Amino acid sequence: MADFKNGVSYYTKGHAVITVAFPESDVCCRWCPFCYEEKGLSRSRCRLTNDMIYAVEWTIGENCPIVFEMKEE
Repeated sequence: MADFKNGVSYYTKGHAVITVAFPESDVCCRWCPFCYEEKGLSRSRCRLTNDMIYAVEWTIGENCPIVFEMKEE
């Protein structure tokens, strides 16, 4: 195992494909399992981007990495 005494010269990156289901096209952070409320504060945070989310009931985070497939009604 490396000890990185002289720093890190490069990073090996990995990517994950996830599926997140939103009920009946109600696409907002409150339904996302990666969004959590910060205790004692009036805000939530995204576990994927670490962004603060202030209005989870009607917005998605500015840097949300999820690609949405909107269903035609």
